[in-house]
Amino acid sequence: MLTEFLNALINVVWSDALVAICFGIGIFYTFRSRFVQLRLIPAMIKLSFDRHNSTEGISAFQSFCTALGGRIGTGNISGTALAIFYGGPGSIFWLWVISFFGAATAYAEAALAQLWKKQIDGEYRGGPAYYIESGLGSRGFAMMFAVVAILSCGLLLPAVQANAIAIAFKHAAAVPPVVSGVINAVLLAAVICGGLKRIASAMEMVVPIMGGFYLLVSMAIIIANIDQLAEVMRLIVSSALGVHPILGAIAGMALRYGVRRGIFANEAGLGTAAHAAAAAEVSHPAKQGLVQAFSVYVDTIFFCTLTGLMILLSDCYNVIGNIGIGGSTAISDGACYLYIGSGQLMDKYAKLTDIGGTEFVQAAVNSLLSHGGALIVAICIGFFAFTSLIAYYYQAETNIAFIFKSRYQRKNITRLLRLMICSSVIFASVNSASVVWLIGDIGSGVMSWINIIALLQLSGTAIYLLEDWQSGNDVFKSERSKIYNAPLWRKRKQ
Repeated sequence: MLTEFLNALINVVWSDALVAICFGIGIFYTFRSRFVQLRLIPAMIKLSFDRHNSTEGISAFQSFCTALGGRIGTGNISGTALAIFYGGPGSIFWLWVISFFGAATAYAEAALAQLWKKQIDGEYRGGPAYYIESGLGSRGFAMMFAVVAILSCGLLLPAVQANAIAIAFKHAAAVPPVVSGVINAVLLAAVICGGLKRIASAMEMVVPIMGGFYLLVSMAIIIANIDQLAEVMRLIVSSALGVHPILGAIAGMALRYGVRRGIFANEAGLGTAAHAAAAAEVSHPAKQGLVQAFSVYVDTIFFCTLTGLMILLSDCYNVIGNIGIGGSTAISDGACYLYIGSGQLMDKYAKLTDIGGTEFVQAAVNSLLSHGGALIVAICIGFFAFTSLIAYYYQAETNIAFIFKSRYQRKNITRLLRLMICSSVIFASVNSASVVWLIGDIGSGVMSWINIIALLQLSGTAIYLLEDWQSGNDVFKSERSKIYNAPLWRKRKQ
């Protein structure tokens, strides 16, 4: 009953309209900014590694790592595998497309978050709720996003990450899911109770290490199967465009799941990464916009592509063919597969009633590293998902700071948030992947609807910030632009 209800709900939230709007907002900002995500790639890279910070804010590099820690999660591993499972290899093509246009969207939401950030309890805070209130003058609309963000980031989205960790270590080392859940909850509590500075420091240390480790593992698989690379690339494109004789039949599903998994992975349009962007100490809002645009490329075009190529090159994937529009990871006994990969494992997975995606990635690594591959993938997922849990907590906490003006109220509600997110981690670890992924998609979809509406209405300001910076104004001053409700940017000198 629960799965059926969630499927019905997700068909409403993730309708064709949302897919079209996600594409549309990215295309809109791409043309309005004159392809900012292509023109300014050198500047994006340079700005991402700026380490200047202050007592109130974190450095651009820490913000980059914090946002990337949130973007790089199970969506890059399990989510990419599930996109292939439901949409075929063509879903990878649409992951690339949505990330390209999503980079322009990410610029806009990060720049706006920087412009209208506030200083609360000695720290910078900002995000969609803040720029909706200041930019659109609507406290009610901003409150709507803040409440949804607290529920999504504090309860729904963490469930996906925790569930993936539990599944990975269950397959790799027979660790009981409840044990994984408790360990993750304890470690998470130790980090989030230290505030923004501890969160940023943890991200700055962990994200480069986990990224480098996953790169080495992925490249080993790709190089071992390099002779198949050209054929796999043809398969991706032909499946996406509907010309493949078998997999082309689900080109529509490839589009739907490629976009959905792409947005879940890189978060462009959700507004979640904008919270970390607002916390950075920079001299111009546009700078942080460019940093966050670059993080979308790193997340999706780089990490999701590595996962997709590993699975496809090693032929460790199945493609199901008889699901409905909403989809679900719960599979009936009569499931009809369009494609079943080679090897006994793929035949075994075709008989499972609950697929989380991790299984395909572990099988791909096992194809080169024997049985040790499952543990390596579990470790990667553990790092990726744990950093996402930290980022989700910070995002929910930032929206609590927006709603509650009293410091006493904020402290008490924040304690409840910590309890809520740690409980969610344990609960999700022992539950079905089908239910958990559907819950996560609903959370991301609702946030997207609200944020994208705001981004459309604030596009003029976002583009103005870019033009102001490109005209040679390295230090932004709100009085020059006649934006008087951004007090942190008045007569700025640094």
